[in-house]
Amino acid sequence: MIIRLTLAVRMILEQKRRMTMITSKLVRGLAVIAGLALVSTSALAADGKQYGGSECRQVSGGTFNYFAGTVYNASTTQELNVICPFVKDSTSITNGTVTVFDRNPSLDVSCQIITEFNNASGTFQNFTTVTSSGFGSGAQVLSFGALPGNNYYYATCSIPRATSSGASDVAEFFINEP
Repeated sequence: MIIRLTLAVRMILEQKRRMTMITSKLVRGLAVIAGLALVSTSALAADGKQYGGSECRQVSGGTFNYFAGTVYNASTTQELNVICPFVKDSTSITNGTVTVFDRNPSLDVSCQIITEFNNASGTFQNFTTVTSSGFGSGAQVLSFGALPGNNYYYATCSIPRATSSGASDVAEFFINEP
């Protein structure tokens, strides 16, 4: 009887020890999560968004095609005009980039980044234009600065016709909001 009682006490003590270890790990895990939640958000203040060129849609001209997340113009006779929407969830655009491949020796890839505001008097735009400089096989990253925030953001791009050097394309956009 004493042996059974001793075994029962040992089992209870072992269970208590295991529960204490589990509780301790749980408390440490919750402390880490709480610590992360309290981290200053100042380092997280910038709100960057990246969009593939494949988000764009044809407006006119050219031959609209996709390749690996980019949009390119397969036409050898016409420029391709596209519109590319952006998500707006802040008060303005701080800065951003457009990555393009310009493979036309005589025409550049050109994009306008636009913010629009609508009211009873009409529609008002703020915009900036970025343009590739020369052609080649490598990517060109075109930077732009701040634009005031309005109701919505988007870009329009003109992609030159394809040549024997290849097809030009819009690869991606990066928009940074405060």
